[in-house]
Amino acid sequence: MPKPRAGEKRQDYLSRCMADPNERQKHPDQKERYAACNGYWESERKSEGVGAMDFDELIQSIQQRKTETCWGIGTAAQYLRSVEACIPEGIKQQADWSTIVKAAERSLTYCDEEMGKTEQIVKSFSDGTELPDGFCASFDCTLTSRRKDRDGDVLEPAGFEVDQEMPLLWQHVPVQPTGKHFQVIQQDDDRIRSKFGVVDTPFGRDNAVLVKAGVLRMSHGFKPYEFEPIQHKDAGDGVPSGWHVKRGEIREASLVSIPSNVDGVIEAYSRGQLKTPVFQAWAKEFFDGRPVIVPVQLDLTKPDTSGH
Repeated sequence: MPKPRAGEKRQDYLSRCMADPNERQKHPDQKERYAACNGYWESERKSEGVGAMDFDELIQSIQQRKTETCWGIGTAAQYLRSVEACIPEGIKQQADWSTIVKAAERSLTYCDEEMGKTEQIVKSFSDGTELPDGFCASFDCTLTSRRKDRDGDVLEPAGFEVDQEMPLLWQHVPVQPTGKHFQVIQQDDDRIRSKFGVVDTPFGRDNAVLVKAGVLRMSHGFKPYEFEPIQHKDAGDGVPSGWHVKRGEIREASLVSIPSNVDGVIEAYSRGQLKTPVFQAWAKEFFDGRPVIVPVQLDLTKPDTSGH
């Protein structure tokens, strides 16, 4: 098999492997050859020290975390479970929802505070006529950054490959894509910034309403290639350890909710701006759970005879 070269990116390796004369002869079928080349790449990554045992240790560590912030490395399963009551039964049955959630338990996601700066997304939001056919909106965002997150994790943006054709999802639900990746705007040691498009469908337009309102932030799903536990010398923030992911591939991006900022979701729901059953059911949970404030009118000109 063709060996990956030092510093070679995954897509470059796959292109070279697909064109290799020996591989073309051994695997005439293009899909079969692509699967074989992918297998070679994964095998090589494991031979460099990223084995199944290491990955299991990482997954177990992430699943044992007790956090309510959703900052840092997590799994897609936590997002799917948070919205599964809103997914129509027909879609669940057709897509085999239990199998999807099971696979999501081993699918890593990442979100940090820079990715959660919704003002950056809102500022770049566009629903103008310059959009490609089939899209209703676009926006720019920080796809990942190097800052230490609240769980102590650090990702190295310069060591990540970005799948240029990756989907844009909502809450990491794979059966309802809402858009796609357009292009990488910036990639350096500190961050990766990308542009995304939202598809012009009822589901996409509901996402666009909430993106424009600033109540959805970015998260991404990734495959780690090289990682290790990290001990932070400066642990004044109370987070002395985490995971250091040096190399990997970003395979999907997702718009996810901000638990502490649901006012915009409630407003969009109460004004009838959300049209699809998924979003209506999801937003109704926030609407029904909002604090009820009963106005009290007092006549200060009369004495209080209530006994209180």
